[in-house]
This record gives sequence, C-alpha cells and structure tokens, in this order.
Amino acid sequence: MANKRYTIAIKLREMIGWDQAEYIPEDARRLMSDWIILDEVIEANLSEATFFDYCFAMAPMYKALEIVLWEVAKDLKLVKKGEQLGAFFNEDNLDLVFPKIESRIKDKKKAKEIKGNLHEIKNFLIRYRHSPAHAGFYFKTINEERLAANSALHNIKCLVQDLLVLKILKPKPKKQQPEEISVGPKDEDISINEIPF
Repeated sequence: MANKRYTIAIKLREMIGWDQAEYIPEDARRLMSDWIILDEVIEANLSEATFFDYCFAMAPMYKALEIVLWEVAKDLKLVKKGEQLGAFFNEDNLDLVFPKIESRIKDKKKAKEIKGNLHEIKNFLIRYRHSPAHAGFYFKTINEERLAANSALHNIKCLVQDLLVLKILKPKPKKQQPEEISVGPKDEDISINEIPF
C-alpha cells in the first residue's frame, strides 16, 4: 500500500497537471499538500467537530498561490529584487505589465484568457488572503472554503499550463519524484484520533 505522502503528491499532480506541478516550487507544492491533508482531516471529522469559521483552512492555498505568482513574475522578469508582490500584482500594474506578456503571444484570444486568469488570481488574493484575517469575513462551511481553494488550484493550473505551452515559461528541471515529497509525519507516526478537536 502506498504511503500517504506519495498518495497526496500523486493527487496534487493529478489536480494541477504533471508538467505544471514540476514548474511549481516545492514550497508551494508542500503548501498545496497541506491543504489537501487539512481538507481530508476536516472532512473525516465533520460529524464530531465543526467550526464557526473555516478561513483557517484557506491559508495554505493562498500562500501557495503567492509563491507561484512570485515564480511566474521572477521568470518573466516582471519584478525587481526587493519589490513586493503587490508592486507588480495590482490592478494598475497588471494593465502596465501585461503587454510584456501579451507581446510574446500570437493568439489574441489566448492572451485575453491569460489576462483574465491573472485578474482572477488577483481577485482571489484580495478576497481570500486579506479579508479572512479580519473580523466580519467567514467561511461558514467547509464547502465554501473548498470551492474557493479549488478555484485557486484551477487558476494556477491554467496560468502555468498556458504559459508553459506557449513557451513563455520554461519547465523546471525535474529534481524529485512525487514519492520524495515530504509533507509531514509518516502515516504510522500519527493517528487521526490523536488530533484534538
């Protein structure tokens, strides 16, 4: 039987695509794996424990999305060392920066899709990174959080896939196989019953 870490690595690669997973930095893959584990733990215990707010479950996903955006921005030479992500990834700068990307895309329909995807990711970060940290914003159900997180995964997949296919981004050298990804203790080291709720 495959161990849990291997299974999660495979599941993540199936969710976002094998080539896209190779492009995404290891820290982002680990955070996405954390989200998968957290989602499974919550789902397995819904009958015994519910939460007033599920925003905490979103944290690994928005952190992973930021890492991917940094990688894309760095590879496209859209940011300078020492800049903040928001310096390039805001409404005004997207309109200024996108022509650098668009100039490398012959298919204008595809360019429009990529720009739309960047705007979706920006909106995701605005809504789900900043707002959940403050009172008044709640995910009342795990399904609300799961829908938002799956949207982020989809946008990561589409953006990276399109930019790789168009050869705007270059694939990263394959450094490790899925079974080498370490996402925490081994299955035999922890039992779901040991997690306090």
